[in-house]
Amino acid sequence: MTTTGQNTQQLILNAASQLTAEQFDTYQRLCKRLLHGPKFQLLLLDCRDERLQQQLQALLVEVCQQANLAVTSLKTDEQLADVFVLQQQLITLSSNYSVIQLTGAASWFATAGRWAELNLLRENIASQAPCRLLFWLDAESIAGMIDQAPDWWAWRSGVYTFENQHTDALTSVEQQEKIHQRIAVLTQWLRPSSDLELALPLWFELVTLYQQLDDPVSVGVSHCQIADLLFANGDFAKALDHYQLAIAPEGLKLQNQQTILHVQQRIIEIQQSMIGNSAARHIKSC
Repeated sequence: MTTTGQNTQQLILNAASQLTAEQFDTYQRLCKRLLHGPKFQLLLLDCRDERLQQQLQALLVEVCQQANLAVTSLKTDEQLADVFVLQQQLITLSSNYSVIQLTGAASWFATAGRWAELNLLRENIASQAPCRLLFWLDAESIAGMIDQAPDWWAWRSGVYTFENQHTDALTSVEQQEKIHQRIAVLTQWLRPSSDLELALPLWFELVTLYQQLDDPVSVGVSHCQIADLLFANGDFAKALDHYQLAIAPEGLKLQNQQTILHVQQRIIEIQQSMIGNSAARHIKSC
């Protein structure tokens, strides 16, 4: 991996401290598709919370800039008279930008007929604006696309749902007590279970709860547990992400040196395995 690639990956991982575990998992998948997918992509983002939208948009801008992808936003509002004006804007912007975020798209496409009209322009837009298009929508507007623009829908590169609302830092003693109670319950449930399907969602919830308590040590430990489960299940790429999160700067206070050494050893094993698999594929292709 190049230095730029490593820095980009670290920037993506840093977002874990700003998002819930579920949001971060979706965000990671979105970034992977955005950075490593084809030049033309139609990415549909289902997010109702305006503050969370703004937070995610800012994070994506940082990632794109780090990856040397020119990124901009196009506000879809009353100044865009119709889909023909939208098409021209996209074509113009695509000459200078690789990524375009269409903000306010859910409201704009609520106007009757716009999805159907855009469906007729799909070939023109794909050929003349070959870039990554991120539509910020909601469930209703996505349903409208499915119904009125089936060809656009068929071209989608992915649908990414950010369900949880943006949450402020906890200040209430009562709220924190509820979180501690929930952590105790989850911890009790996890003791007898190492089954991936059962345990993984519980560990993700624990990550979110510890983040809300501003407890980076426990966040790091939880990521280590998630990584161990994924590693045991053979999902080495995702395991690597969580091992790296476990020893990220805010998680360096892991409870003991043995755990840190365990994480570092697993990271080395996975990276060496990835290098070996890459070399094998190269030899096979020669």
